[in-house]
Amino acid sequence: MRKILSVLLAAMLITGTSVTAFGATVSDVKKPMETAVQYIYGEKESFSAEDAKDFYLYLVSGADADRYAEKWCESVEQTVENGTLSGIGNVALVLYDMLLLGKDPTDFGGTDLVALFAETPLNEYDNPYLDMYAADIACAFGLDMLGRQICDRLVSKYTIGKGTDFWGGYGTSPDDLGVFIAAVSNYADDYREYMEDAVTLLKAYNTENGYDNYGVNANSTAYALAAAVCAQDKEMADDAFGKLMLFYNSKTGGFDSEYNDFISTQDAIFGLSHYFCYAEEDKPEPEKPGITQPAEKPSTQVSDKTENKVTNDKEEIKSPATGVSLFVPFAAMLAAGGAMAVSGKRKKQ
Repeated sequence: MRKILSVLLAAMLITGTSVTAFGATVSDVKKPMETAVQYIYGEKESFSAEDAKDFYLYLVSGADADRYAEKWCESVEQTVENGTLSGIGNVALVLYDMLLLGKDPTDFGGTDLVALFAETPLNEYDNPYLDMYAADIACAFGLDMLGRQICDRLVSKYTIGKGTDFWGGYGTSPDDLGVFIAAVSNYADDYREYMEDAVTLLKAYNTENGYDNYGVNANSTAYALAAAVCAQDKEMADDAFGKLMLFYNSKTGGFDSEYNDFISTQDAIFGLSHYFCYAEEDKPEPEKPGITQPAEKPSTQVSDKTENKVTNDKEEIKSPATGVSLFVPFAAMLAAGGAMAVSGKRKKQ
């Protein structure tokens, strides 16, 4: 039975960043994402179609997109009209953003962007880091032949026991292994041997202070965190989350790096957005005498038109953060408060 881990929903979240002994709470994950997004995008006036990855990171953090959505959509319309929306990873990120905005990518201004994605040829110069998003989208929309083609070309650059070689002789790294695991996890049973080997190699980069790639750093630790979630290894994910938070700078709100704090903060948002599915529910504050707060259920309403276009086989698993089903149609991306994280993953039983 095929299943798609398509949406990691979080309800309205409050502040707090303490790391618990057995994992993190929703608030533990949410607060650093909020400050990280403010740190790197707080002064940004608009996002364009070319900024699809940045907009993806902004959206998965749960930040309010109202101020950016209209101009971003106009930019996408313009690139489609001009025929400049190209590269399968770039198109995939645009689709991700469309879904996060609650829009139907099969009928965007009269254009079927899913069809455009399906018709985009694979190019030998495509970035493996963007293949990760392309594999997600192919899997989510049932484009399995294309999804496996994307995974196959990543596997063609992988040697059991040695790992990836994405860059022509420079060998593997925890970052590359993380990308590889995230991509092929969409069809995990087809690539089980490679998945298991990659996880084993990735764990070898783990240290008491984070994942090491020419020194421990937030970037590698963030990719390891995302990979651990995609590999469904909660113990590894909990450990990676705690170590990623060692790089958190409470003064700036970002994640420190010896080289580029902007990129390390971007990668941290990516890793944290995946970790939502393992975040534990915050303990409610004791009610004050004589005051009763009615419980509100989060809305998960989505467009039937969009939902019917998306692969619908699923196995229900409840989010520890919200109690919302995780294995749901890929388009179900609306949650109370707008806080959500997305990771399109399908596995076969």
